[in-house]
Amino acid sequence: MNTQKVTRLFSLITIVLLLGTSSAIAKKMPQISHEGLERVKKDGSADYVYLHPEADFSGYSKIMLDEPEISFQRFWKQTVNSQRTFDRITDSDIAKMIEQGKKLLIEEFTEAMKKADLTLVEEAGGDVLRVGASISKLNIKAPDPQKTAGSWSRIYAESAGDATLTIELYDSITGQILARAIDTKIDVGETVGWQQPRDHYSNVRDARQALGAWARQLAKGLQRALEEGEK
Repeated sequence: MNTQKVTRLFSLITIVLLLGTSSAIAKKMPQISHEGLERVKKDGSADYVYLHPEADFSGYSKIMLDEPEISFQRFWKQTVNSQRTFDRITDSDIAKMIEQGKKLLIEEFTEAMKKADLTLVEEAGGDVLRVGASISKLNIKAPDPQKTAGSWSRIYAESAGDATLTIELYDSITGQILARAIDTKIDVGETVGWQQPRDHYSNVRDARQALGAWARQLAKGLQRALEEGEK
């Protein structure tokens, strides 16, 4: 494995995710994952990063995006509804927000890849690196899926919410996972303690801003890794 190249790749990817740290959680993570990935820890990196001991990105020149995965905190709906009399969140609301989140992530990721002149493909190949992105433990502080906030009621929150972001890199032919980076982003759109009125549009705006910044920096890391692989 080209350790210097792999370390540089993940420093570029994880240092700019704009994510908070969670050292207490990181300390509980195993040194070797169940797939045989080895945990590494570098200054400025995500909470935890795992690499396959034989990972080598030199043979890849194209990127294939997996459909993203999004999941909420386990009792998020119950918590939100316990604080509301009207506009209670339904299962169909959650499904709608998940689909919109996937759409935003794909749009921002695709735009970032294109601006970085990375070749995006839809089929696997020997030179294709598969990239998976997921959002888990999503906690939207002031959800407004019906777009009613501001019309006859107001919802206040300090920020859009929290989430854990995960990046996984795979060989597109064998399906072998090569690397994983995980970290937690806290207070998306944070307003320094001030309660602000929020609605569907402010939530989408802050989500797009956060995902866009993350995707652009990830694209730079992938671009650098693939360019070095061609040398």
